Amino acid sequence: MPDPALSITYICQSEADTAALAANLARVAAPGDLVVLEGALAAGKTHFIKYMCGVLQIEDTVTSPTFTLAHFYAGPIMPVLHVDAYRIETAKEFSDLTLHDFFDDHLTAIEWGAKFQDVLPPALHIQIDPIDGDDNARRITLASAAPSWVARADVLRTASESLIPCD
Repeated sequence: MPDPALSITYICQSEADTAALAANLARVAAPGDLVVLEGALAAGKTHFIKYMCGVLQIEDTVTSPTFTLAHFYAGPIMPVLHVDAYRIETAKEFSDLTLHDFFDDHLTAIEWGAKFQDVLPPALHIQIDPIDGDDNARRITLASAAPSWVARADVLRTASESLIPCD
C-alpha cells in the first residue's frame, strides 16, 4: 500500500468497542467502497464484518467464506460482498473469480486481501491485532491512501471519539 494519508489506530478494550468501531465504519461506507482486512487467524476479521453488516441491517447470518470464497449479503441500506482470500494463491486466481464485477454496487470486504493490492482498487486497510493477555482487546489500525477514504477521515474520527486512539 502506498504511504497512507489516513492512518488511525484504536485500542478496542472489549468486543463492544470493536463492534462500535465497525459500526462507525459501516455508517460512513458507501457502495463501491473496498475494505481489506488483515490480521492473524482468529484476530476478529469476520466478527468485524459481522458488526458492519449488523448496522447495515443485513439479516443473514454472517459467517466466514473460507471454503466458499465469497458471500453476498443483501440489505436495505446496501449490499455487502464478503470475500475470504486466505486460500487464493495468485493475483490471476483472484482476478479469475471476477468478483471485481460486483465492487461498484457493493460494500466489499476482503479478508487476507493485501496480497492482491496490485489488482484491487484503492481500499481502506484494516489491521486487527489481538492484545496479549486479553482475549477481547484489539489494536485496530485503519489506513488508506484512497482519496475517498481520506475525505471521510474526520467523520470517522468524530464518530469513533469514544474509543481510545493510539498514535
